[in-house]
Amino acid sequence: MPIERELKYSLSSRDYIRLKRFLWTKGLKRKIQTNYYFDTPSLILQQKKAGLRIRIENRHDAVVTLKLPVRSTKPKDGFKARYEHNYPIRLDLARRIIAGKIPITILPFTALIPYHHLNLQCLGTLRTLRHVKSLDRKHVLEIDKCSCFGITFFELEVETSSPQKIGRLLREKFGRLGIALRPSNRSKLARFLAEWKTKSSTRPSPRARANKKSIGPRRPVNSPDP
Repeated sequence: MPIERELKYSLSSRDYIRLKRFLWTKGLKRKIQTNYYFDTPSLILQQKKAGLRIRIENRHDAVVTLKLPVRSTKPKDGFKARYEHNYPIRLDLARRIIAGKIPITILPFTALIPYHHLNLQCLGTLRTLRHVKSLDRKHVLEIDKCSCFGITFFELEVETSSPQKIGRLLREKFGRLGIALRPSNRSKLARFLAEWKTKSSTRPSPRARANKKSIGPRRPVNSPDP
């Protein structure tokens, strides 16, 4: 399975705007991505440090991605290495899987997923506005504005097998513009799941919803009997 080696930085909203303006004159490509994350309600995949998503890009291309940990490496200074398998699928099939009409485990490569026999569900979405710019012949900058559950955050990513060299180049290049690059070891999936857990903890349980529905609307205390 191919290995994704990625250097990631967190950006403030101010630095995101400044970086985008600086690169805009040099030619930026724009992509709109919607990521649909899958796991069990008890987050078995997260416990196994695995990630599974369907990404729809520009509303017409769908790709299923499975990420698994590389045991010999640990995230450090914004650099992370993970096994990554990408599997393009038809858009109509992707939408049916997202809606829960077809289980995602029908796809052949999902046998690689830990506990793939469990009921994997779509937990929600994270949307990304991505601007892409070539840094050199081997490296591409990805400037992301991400949103989920009402929060927004900004990132700069670049895939590289030379994180120290590229990291130094980026800090020198953008430091002159007053742009602060903060190394981040936190993935988009980790941010999504943190918000998902917060939202899930505030939702009433199915039993509480059923009890509320069976009780019906309450009458005011001083209202007369019918």
